[in-house]
Amino acid sequence: MPDNDTKQRKKLNEIIRDIKEDPPHANLDYGDSIYYYGLTVRDWIIELRALAPPFLPPEIITQLNEINIDVDLNDFTATSEAMTKLGVLVLQIEDSLTTIDRESGKLLSESVANFSGRFGFETEREIVYRTEALPQLRSKIVDIAYGASMAPGDVRETICKCLCETPNFGNRNKGQMIGESRDLLANCEWYDVYNVIEAIDKDLSPDGQEYFETKINAVFRQMGVGWQLVDGEVTHRGEEPFQVIAQAALEQMEQADLKIGGEEFGDAIGDLSHRPDPKLSGALAHAYSAVECVMRSVCGENNATLGELIKRRKGIIPPPLDKAVEKLWGYASEYGRHRAEGKNPGAEEVELAVHVAAAVVTYLSKKAMID
Repeated sequence: MPDNDTKQRKKLNEIIRDIKEDPPHANLDYGDSIYYYGLTVRDWIIELRALAPPFLPPEIITQLNEINIDVDLNDFTATSEAMTKLGVLVLQIEDSLTTIDRESGKLLSESVANFSGRFGFETEREIVYRTEALPQLRSKIVDIAYGASMAPGDVRETICKCLCETPNFGNRNKGQMIGESRDLLANCEWYDVYNVIEAIDKDLSPDGQEYFETKINAVFRQMGVGWQLVDGEVTHRGEEPFQVIAQAALEQMEQADLKIGGEEFGDAIGDLSHRPDPKLSGALAHAYSAVECVMRSVCGENNATLGELIKRRKGIIPPPLDKAVEKLWGYASEYGRHRAEGKNPGAEEVELAVHVAAAVVTYLSKKAMID
């Protein structure tokens, strides 16, 4: 789809959304109501005929052109018949557009990054929020979901399901449903906000997910939120160097076919991402289990502990770095594997230890591939 068609496509999406979520209503006791009902239906069909040809297959265009709009707008029976046909056809239009987007790899809602994204002016605030969800974030979730072409009624339904709330079916128009969604998010627990983000992402069409994840992550960075949405899951986000080295560690272990080590390190990141409170001891234990697994593979010894291997296999980790890893192994054993009452690791210390573990498994994985 050419980039210069983006505005036309977005307008097409808006009309489809209006037809589904905010259809016109006619009061048969009032002539003006019937007339404006017919006028709205006719205008929608005319706009769709003008917008659809570049995007839709000929058979759908033919069906759209066959809907009769040359009728008296005060004839409710005729205009209602046109609306019924349009309601059925719009579902086919949606399916067709989703298929086209999936095949082309284009993003439905936004194919081009904005100015700050294109030229690298996006700001990234230091991480200051993990166990809270700011009011600004709660409000923006609804806007971003709407921008990803999720209808207001669908946004509300997803939020209500996630929060075990009953929708207010008295709220029927777009503005009311959007307001209800904002109110629900404004008053839920902080961790439920992130549960809702995952639920919305899951319910989006494939083309909308890319838009939603990109925008949500941009907001996280701008607000200093220590989370990120990756492949549908809200996971721990550290400062950029941590993110880079953690991802490099996972990729390197995958390349070296070190599956158990990769699973252990993935579990460490998962424990850091646990809500409402991170599992710090688990993160420590899994991170250094990953180091131990990879060290065993490099040394060809499946039963020795990491501490034993460091002492016996001099040079696998060059000195004096081996001493640092050995001490961190001891720290992980004390605060991760063999905990005692009153001994709880701090979040910053655990993130540092996991950061070092990521660097070590990356180094050892490369040695495994060379050897």
